[in-house]
Amino acid sequence: MATTFLNTKTLTIPNVADPPDGYVLTFDGYHQAYFAKPLSRILSISSPGTPYTPINEDVVLVPNHVGVFTINLPLGQTPGKFFYIKDAAGVAAANNITISGNGNNIDGAGSQTIVTDFGGMQVIWNGTSWSIIARA
Repeated sequence: MATTFLNTKTLTIPNVADPPDGYVLTFDGYHQAYFAKPLSRILSISSPGTPYTPINEDVVLVPNHVGVFTINLPLGQTPGKFFYIKDAAGVAAANNITISGNGNNIDGAGSQTIVTDFGGMQVIWNGTSWSIIARA
């Protein structure tokens, strides 16, 4: 459902009868429209098991670990779905975090690696592959 206000911007509301709590309005400059979307969810992994595949989380905080920790990005995502993976323990320089596209490329490669302490990476699914939109 879309409604135009003052013939300038469009408000797009999810196609559900009663959207759950936690939706916010965001403005998409490219489409010049406001969209209702759920708030980001944050998961701090409590018991490090590698590989880890996020399901609904938008932010994944990787805990202290020894050796390479692998995040497998999930399959079957809707275009626009993003994940931010963060080295919350500050150990990635010695114990890298590998982000795997799980069969899909991330900026042309099968995986990307966080190699700086407290580093992070944000990726977005464009419908055919993952794109890095931020790296810290």
